[in-house]
Amino acid sequence: MPAEFYHAGSHVDYTPGSDYTAGTPVNLGSDTWGIGANDIDANIKGSLAIGGVYKIPKIAATALAIGDTVGYDISADEVVTSVSGDSDGDIGVIVYAAASADAYCYVLLNGRNI
Repeated sequence: MPAEFYHAGSHVDYTPGSDYTAGTPVNLGSDTWGIGANDIDANIKGSLAIGGVYKIPKIAATALAIGDTVGYDISADEVVTSVSGDSDGDIGVIVYAAASADAYCYVLLNGRNI
């Protein structure tokens, strides 16, 4: 049987085991991340974006260059360098340089995977 179109690939269905807060990155496995625009109640199907550019808090005192692959530390709720031991997986690629004093960075979600 040939492939059958299901839906455009910019979002995926997601059913959280506990309440999900909008804007929280979720590791979907194998360095694939999703971010929801809306809160999702536990055990209710919602939607997560798997592409786009997001402004995300970043690790302090670290500069990030355009094109850097970065990770995400779930417990600290921040972007970290992908070589950091605190990374829960590569979340994407930096699209605008971030100075070490910057509190946020701009990440192309799943940028190395698309």
